[in-house]
Amino acid sequence: MGCLPVLDREPFVRKRALLLGVVGVSYGLLVAANAASQATGPATQTTPGIVTGHVRGPGGVDVPGATVKLIETQTGERKETWSDEAGNYTLAGVGPGTYKLLISLVGFRTDVREPVPVTAGKTLKVNVALAMSVPEQSAAAGTHQPGGLPGLAALPPEVRERLRNVAAMRAGGGGTEGEGGAGNVRFSENGVPGGQSQAEASEQAGADSGSADSSSSASNSFLLSGSVGRAPTPGDAEGQWRERAEEFRRSRESQGAPGFGGGGGFEGGAMFWGGGDRGRRQQVNRLRGNVSERYSNSVLDARPFPLNIAESARIPYNREQVGAAIGGPLVIPKIYHRPDKTSFFVNYSLRRGKSPFDRFATVPTPDERLGDFSKSVIPSGPFAGTVPTIYDPQSNPLGPRQAFGGNMIPPFRVDPAALGLLNYIPQRNLPGSVQNFHLQQALPSDSDRVMGRVGHQISAKDNVNVFYFFNSSRSESVGNFPGLVRNISVRSQNLNLGETHTFTPHTVNTLSFNFNRQRNSTLNSFAFQQDIARALGIQDISRDPRDWGLPIIAFTNFTGLNDAIPSLVRNQTFRVFDFLLVNRGKHNVRLGGELRRVQLNTLTDPDARGTFTFSGYTTSDFTSRGSPVSGTGFDFADFLLGLPQVTSVRFGTSANYLRSQVYSGFVQDDWRVTSRLTLNLGLRYEWFQPFKEKYGHLSDLVIGTDFSSVGTVTGQSPGSLPGSLIRSDNNNLAPRVGLAFRPWTSRHVVLRAGYGIFYDSSIYQRLTPNLANQPPFAEASTLSTTPNQVLTLEKGFPKIAPGIARNTFAVDPGFRTPYGQTWNFTVEDEIARNWVFSIGYVGTKGTKLDLLLAPNPALSGSPVSTGSQFQNALQFEYETSGAASIYHGLQVGLRRQFNHGFSMSANYTFSKSIDDASSVGGAGNTVAQDFLDLQAERGLSAFDVRHRLSLNHTLEFPFGARHRYLNHGGMPARILGDWQVSALLQYRRFHAAGGRPVWCCRA
Repeated sequence: MGCLPVLDREPFVRKRALLLGVVGVSYGLLVAANAASQATGPATQTTPGIVTGHVRGPGGVDVPGATVKLIETQTGERKETWSDEAGNYTLAGVGPGTYKLLISLVGFRTDVREPVPVTAGKTLKVNVALAMSVPEQSAAAGTHQPGGLPGLAALPPEVRERLRNVAAMRAGGGGTEGEGGAGNVRFSENGVPGGQSQAEASEQAGADSGSADSSSSASNSFLLSGSVGRAPTPGDAEGQWRERAEEFRRSRESQGAPGFGGGGGFEGGAMFWGGGDRGRRQQVNRLRGNVSERYSNSVLDARPFPLNIAESARIPYNREQVGAAIGGPLVIPKIYHRPDKTSFFVNYSLRRGKSPFDRFATVPTPDERLGDFSKSVIPSGPFAGTVPTIYDPQSNPLGPRQAFGGNMIPPFRVDPAALGLLNYIPQRNLPGSVQNFHLQQALPSDSDRVMGRVGHQISAKDNVNVFYFFNSSRSESVGNFPGLVRNISVRSQNLNLGETHTFTPHTVNTLSFNFNRQRNSTLNSFAFQQDIARALGIQDISRDPRDWGLPIIAFTNFTGLNDAIPSLVRNQTFRVFDFLLVNRGKHNVRLGGELRRVQLNTLTDPDARGTFTFSGYTTSDFTSRGSPVSGTGFDFADFLLGLPQVTSVRFGTSANYLRSQVYSGFVQDDWRVTSRLTLNLGLRYEWFQPFKEKYGHLSDLVIGTDFSSVGTVTGQSPGSLPGSLIRSDNNNLAPRVGLAFRPWTSRHVVLRAGYGIFYDSSIYQRLTPNLANQPPFAEASTLSTTPNQVLTLEKGFPKIAPGIARNTFAVDPGFRTPYGQTWNFTVEDEIARNWVFSIGYVGTKGTKLDLLLAPNPALSGSPVSTGSQFQNALQFEYETSGAASIYHGLQVGLRRQFNHGFSMSANYTFSKSIDDASSVGGAGNTVAQDFLDLQAERGLSAFDVRHRLSLNHTLEFPFGARHRYLNHGGMPARILGDWQVSALLQYRRFHAAGGRPVWCCRA
């Protein structure tokens, strides 16, 4: 490893002091400016005025993103801004005089207002209604619709798409009118589909990462040095392209010249255009692209100054990112020349660097490593802080037992395998007995990504595109201790083919094919190199060189050994998706379907070297009934004796090929009943086929009624079950309904409500892999030590008598697909200008959730050698459906939309969540305490938060371009301009263990 250079810190200290000084002065000026702006009194002739207004389109629809220019007719001085989501605009700091106002947007005629007199200290309101721009030939042909509005079908594809984008932005929730007002945009009742909702956008995004439709402006967009550029769209008029190029140039100029970045490094970028002089207007229908490079290094970071703890050593790191992109018309000299029909885009990026890794762990003290537990203390629980007494398990296996003299284990009693594993548990490097080991490393990682896209216009009604993405990454991660390194390699590919056909201006169909393949490889540092487990004498585990390494060691009070399990996963998915959009009057109907074929190909042994759990059980004292005495025994003492309480292992047929198919279809209608009421009605059906193994290498346990018996069934001999061993659930109808209603046209009150059912489509992908690598195709067992069968490190997996089921996992063959119902009701109102208040209720109910049971727990002192209540089965986990959850939440919000450089929001949620499931809300894999009394499992969810309050704000300094002060350029504007101050504060109140309410906050 190369050494990092040592830099002089004095320049950084001076720069930091200068920066703090600038921030302090800026804040003082901000306070003074706000005080001056709020001062009362008669306006003088030098007080600037304000020009504000609202931009609407045909049909009275709000138009966001319109360019607003104010030009002084005498001096030529200009100000510029854009309309916000609600179509409002504001130009502050306008000096008295006569101006010309220009409002423009691609697809609309530029509206010019002149003269516009501005009076000192006064606010002038100028509302504008934009008209759509129509080609001369269309206008001459008389294609205007009733009411004087031009028909969308007569407009060029680019203009139509621009209108669709405006509609989609508005339907996505901008403004206070929402869906109940002018939310679902329609520029004319008889035009093409007026808008695209977020739901439709998400459907199309899943089916096609980028459409090649000539009317799809977004599909040809790509990032150029932080700005959105566009590849040529076939069929665009030259004038429209020039207008778009001018917009792009202005957006580039508004960003300023590229310079140095922050965060301990610098970045730069070079942008190139396809020939031409930079002093002239650039031709858009040419090749263009960019090259960028970014580098950061920890040696350039400022030194931290912790207030309440000692400063820790910094972990050196570095990162480098390089990217290049090029796009434009596809022209191959002497081979292909159709720049008006075909466009392309290619991007390549690489990342190289080392990331910091910082982790604390708990390791044994030097005395404990030697077997001396006279100073050891129990760290938690009812006996926390007390010294546990260590008992000799050989003195009387059934109890009561005799304690070790001096609470020390004689050296000759220490197990050789435990001594060997102790070499991989480091000595403590921090004082104390808890969190006494600190690991810091710099872990390397690198990646290469290539993305390409080609779009082609077949005809006026058909467009096709091809998209390809390739990613290759390599990285290292480390476990809890040094030397336990895992090497991770990921290679993924994604190919997408899409075709869009326009039947009529009211009916458009999109068909897409998608292929996705991902390969993940994980290896530890011992694989194919060193068979440590075998050298330690651990028997009956995998001897495959791929699986070589350390066994998994789990403790109750200490951090365990967790060496990576090698694996090779090659998953791929093929999808066919068809989507039809039909617009008829007040209805926007969307319907479609999907066929998906999924392959999960794995090469791994989940528990090849065995897992050994040490809990203090074997060094505890026992009562005459064979129960351990509380406050006795210690987990690390069990380890030194080589006596685990529980062992488990799974290895054998490591290659498995799972196959599944998914069928789904949907229909949805966005119905604008009236100008104040919008309904969204939908129905979806999904069928998820449980996974089958290509060669039948699945094994499950069939449980009798009331857990009276247990038997084994395989995918090769499933009997009455399907080859997946799980019956499919065909009852997956999912209705959805939503509404937005505006009761009064004169007020901004909006009522929203909705209901939907959603199914867990990933459940079989989690369940079926657990049925692989099970007997008879693999060695598997979960055992607990008993007086009749003492488990050790060397012999933790004794041979099981024939006829006993050794499966460690089982699934209910009648497992039903879990689903959730959610409903909500919200009232929203603009209580003052730019202030929106909302109050609502949200409810969610989970049904048929997965439930994890242990129907044959180990019984202390049981005469059965398997430690099971079944005579013919080892311990196993059994997953079935039948759990439920319920959530109720009251949500109150207050939001100030960004205006005059300030925005804020406050949100409060009062909620409660109850469940009896194994996994819900992101927390799971919990086994029921008593499978015969599942009602006792019902209680507060692990993620239940009763009260949650969130406050955040953004304050923009009023200096610089488009602001009230210092808006004429110059050095002060560059120093003080474009500063923002933001903050976030959260309070949460939840119930900790024992039901105690706990408040916590985060700023």
